[in-house]
Amino acid sequence: MPILNATTSQTGTVGVFPSLAYIDTNDTLATILTTGYLNLLVQSGTTFQMPCIAAVSTRTTPSAQPDVGWFQVDHTGANWSLVVAESPGEVVLPTITNHIIVSTDTLGTLANLTGTAINNGSIQAGLSGTAGTLISFPATGSKGSLIIAGVANTGNTNTTLSNVAMGQASVVSIPDPANAIGRFLVGATATPFVSGNFPQNSGTAGLMIDSGIAVSALATTSTAVLLTPSADQSITIHNLSVAQGNLIAGSSGHAGTVSSFPSTAANGSLLLAAINAGGAFNTTISNGTMGQSTVYTIPDIGAATGDIVVSTAAVRMKTVAAAAAAGGNAAQSFSDAFCTSGSVVIGNWVTQTTPAEVITIVPGNGSFVVTSTADAGAGTFSYIITK
Repeated sequence: MPILNATTSQTGTVGVFPSLAYIDTNDTLATILTTGYLNLLVQSGTTFQMPCIAAVSTRTTPSAQPDVGWFQVDHTGANWSLVVAESPGEVVLPTITNHIIVSTDTLGTLANLTGTAINNGSIQAGLSGTAGTLISFPATGSKGSLIIAGVANTGNTNTTLSNVAMGQASVVSIPDPANAIGRFLVGATATPFVSGNFPQNSGTAGLMIDSGIAVSALATTSTAVLLTPSADQSITIHNLSVAQGNLIAGSSGHAGTVSSFPSTAANGSLLLAAINAGGAFNTTISNGTMGQSTVYTIPDIGAATGDIVVSTAAVRMKTVAAAAAAGGNAAQSFSDAFCTSGSVVIGNWVTQTTPAEVITIVPGNGSFVVTSTADAGAGTFSYIITK
């Protein structure tokens, strides 16, 4: 749809500014407002006396009746364009269908606005007998919306959602009811629950009331059964603590295990699982008197099953791989603070300059002496100390 006719100067108006131009088009409003719309007209020899105001006719279709408006001719760089000539009280074009128009300045200029629209009073969606909703969309597309929608009450009464006085900025979230329909649980008064009391169902759908029973009084007898669930129970966060008593997995004749998982997913777990002891015998794992916090690590045995080596008395063990030896004598001394004169030391040469075999290892306090069949020279020695 082209420019049909353009007149950019009138007799007797030379030197009068702003100059007036008249442009008749078959184009739409959106088309004439594109940057560089007048470039082809200027390239064909038409000149504009700047500054210039143009009366322009537009059409929604070539056969439609024309709409006429005033526009400013703009020359920026290589582009000749038409822009909306604004004046106080006008609407900035183009506008967006069904979008709210708000004031953009103190002169009454109106336009569609991306941002906050403010009303000093109430905002009403719909009216009595005509439904209306308030809809809020999240920042991510195609992720639903939050809708506040009124339904008919039994009488001409209002339902108001409001906050109480808060001591901080708060975000109150509506949880997922895991169902297409859910209800809030509310009390019958402004302060429906007493701190420390147990709530109970009032018998009315969606209504909880104060039972008047303190939570501390719910399990005061030794025969109280706290949980008899029909399925597994989970604590999704925080710890389960037994302040005075034991944590028991299973019961006599019913197997139970204690499972501990690491912080990385799909990396197995540590299980404590009892098997038949051949009689009513208990097996207890406990610590001795410790001089520091200690972590005991179960090494990989390289097989699917294995046993732990135990002794009838307390045993401590240390292993050292490839301790350096300087050589120079058939009797070599190795310092190790773990060793005492009552220790048992087992070891052998790993590398040696001269072939030699171990004859004796004599432990001492803080060291031990290895005597070989010859001076092994500079090399390395691996050993195990128990005490």
